[in-house]
Amino acid sequence: MGVCAQQSYQSSQKKSYKVRVLLAQTVPDNGFNWHIKASDGVVFIDPEHPAHKLMYKNNNLNVTYKDGHWLINNKKFKTSKVCIVPQKNHLDFNDNSYAGALLLTCQDQKLYLINIVDLEQYVYCVLRTESWPGWPLEVNKVFAIACRTYALHMITNYQLKKVPYHIKNSNVHQTYKGMHARNDLKQAVDETHGIFLAHNNKPIIAMFDICCGGIIPSFMQGIDFIKAPYLARDYACIHCKRCKVFNWKAQYSLDQLEKILKQEIQPLKRLKSVKINKKDKASLIQELMVVGSSGWHSLPIKKMYSLLKDSIKSYSFSVAVQGKNVIFSGNGFGHHLGMCQWGAREMIRDGWKYDQVLNFYYPGTRFMRLN
Repeated sequence: MGVCAQQSYQSSQKKSYKVRVLLAQTVPDNGFNWHIKASDGVVFIDPEHPAHKLMYKNNNLNVTYKDGHWLINNKKFKTSKVCIVPQKNHLDFNDNSYAGALLLTCQDQKLYLINIVDLEQYVYCVLRTESWPGWPLEVNKVFAIACRTYALHMITNYQLKKVPYHIKNSNVHQTYKGMHARNDLKQAVDETHGIFLAHNNKPIIAMFDICCGGIIPSFMQGIDFIKAPYLARDYACIHCKRCKVFNWKAQYSLDQLEKILKQEIQPLKRLKSVKINKKDKASLIQELMVVGSSGWHSLPIKKMYSLLKDSIKSYSFSVAVQGKNVIFSGNGFGHHLGMCQWGAREMIRDGWKYDQVLNFYYPGTRFMRLN
């Protein structure tokens, strides 16, 4: 039995937690249409005056915005915010079904469509995309706690960002595609209900990637470890080395790569070579040197990563020119911070418990439970 299972958790202050997940964003008067479906009608609510409710039987909602007003099926709303609550079941948007309510709001000349959903329901939904089918319950408990902790951190700090949502629905934060029906994931959420990781009694920013590649995070450059000391793990994860995603390769012809790199380096002509120019103490690349007949050009790794995001999996790689081809050979998949998902999978295979895995990847944290 793990440490967590034996101890009583310290509980945080009693509070009802709802997550505001950004589903869509646009600007006024650009001709957009958001299509929302309900199974049995909806209720429109003014969030500023919750007693103001309007029953609406139409199951198909066409949302637009014109002259400072929301229009739903051409019905004008005088408020800047409209909350849409299903009378039964759920709401559909962009081929996904969502529990809870949808909020339409305008702020700083931007329009937002936000899903307001219970925290535990959110974690359950997120696990569909942040876990892998067939992985054991104990791994999904690890992921459930990490995802819940990350969401709580975003809820706690969202006011600093001055936006009306807590978290985005993409892998910029956590990938969220609404409801599903996987009972194994529900069990993982239920058995860890309310548990999160804390530092100084606050939810940590529980970052994770697919495969850390054996990098020691405390050696990484450009990370504010003062604010997040639990991410400064000073020992390597060796568990993911057995996984197929640990190593990767990508190959481009010189002509192919030249066309891509010209998006950032317009003077580039006749690409000859790509070399590593700068690394940090963790051996992660910070800057590359691109050599052509036009001379050499420096390129930050973030720019290279964005240009080759479909093939370059991490900042840990070597590069070589072989004939007319450029070969990238790397290890790791993601940003190398926090929990390594495939490493966690292997640790569970070796008999570790979910609390031991989380203590390994987020040193100096402790477990708490929401009331």
